Amino acid sequence: MKNNGQKNYHKAQDRVEEESDRRDKYMVFSLRGKLHCMLLSNIKEVVTTFKITPLPKMESHYHGVINLRGQIVTVLDLGKKLNYVPIQIVEKKSCIIIIQVEDLVLGALVDEVLSVELFKRSESQFSTLSGDHPSGREKGVSRVIRPEKGGLILQVDVERAFDIHQIRNLKLKQSA
Repeated sequence: MKNNGQKNYHKAQDRVEEESDRRDKYMVFSLRGKLHCMLLSNIKEVVTTFKITPLPKMESHYHGVINLRGQIVTVLDLGKKLNYVPIQIVEKKSCIIIIQVEDLVLGALVDEVLSVELFKRSESQFSTLSGDHPSGREKGVSRVIRPEKGGLILQVDVERAFDIHQIRNLKLKQSA
């Protein structure tokens, strides 16, 4: 008969195995020939037909704004934010992924949305780029996913890529 310590250890081990087998839904998209993804829970919709109005004196990765059914949405060139070359918009491929984090709604201009996929948590891992390295997590890449079918997909950290903390602080200052 097992003692309580062994039972607790096996229960904890079972929870770890269940967590690594858990699957999350991601939207997979292309940025400058590389595969990226975002958790589907952060995505409100995808806009395929749009007219971006540029804004003067914005940081270079901000592409402008769009009118989304009466709501003005700021759009950033996600590839440029992640230090890739600026986007060349291609009709019928380029699109804007509308994300929502709490009360903030923003758009990410991407080359092409490819699919919605389920990935096991055990398929993703932090990479050397996801720590404090300037080209990694600080700029918006949090994990690397290695799907069972092969290849690598970079997971975008929405909070960092969209400067959510900075935007919240600006909104607080404006409302004060």
